[in-house]
Amino acid sequence: MKIKLKKQIFLKALPAVLFIAVMVAVIYISYENRPITSVNYANITLNFRADLREASKIPIDPSDLAAYLEVMNAQVKNVTIVFVPATKDQSLYALEAFELSNKLAYGFLVRGFNVTIEAQNVSSYEGIYGRIGNPIIMLVHPEYSNETSITLSYPHLITIKAKTADDFDLVVAKFLMATLRIDVQ
Repeated sequence: MKIKLKKQIFLKALPAVLFIAVMVAVIYISYENRPITSVNYANITLNFRADLREASKIPIDPSDLAAYLEVMNAQVKNVTIVFVPATKDQSLYALEAFELSNKLAYGFLVRGFNVTIEAQNVSSYEGIYGRIGNPIIMLVHPEYSNETSITLSYPHLITIKAKTADDFDLVVAKFLMATLRIDVQ
């Protein structure tokens, strides 16, 4: 009698247990696939224009650590963002420069660094040189780029290129993730 009663309870409970297991799996899968566009950074929420999971897949040449060391060090007193004006969709520069300057400024503040961030339009990317105390970030509009990449080169130049507006958001987010040491799973 006891065994029969336990078997009946088990058979009645089985559909509910299976339903709960399926629901947990569905919630977990949907959570894992949702974009991450904000992170808690030093007790403030930073919102990004791109999915940080996707941005994290973009490589930095030579490395994420090199980007961090180039920008987030006590010798840096000024960061200059340069760009060649585009003939169409010029607003991309404003969006990306704001994203960079806003988040980098907070990163410097957290570290106790007093750094000025400025933007300049230039007629060409040729002949631009940074210094250890003033790295240059060159934003290359999709109009002028055939690739999506982030490259650090001598002397103290960081080139951020994108083929599309969405890619521009991704590479800027990736650069910020590297310089602010943001890691997402």
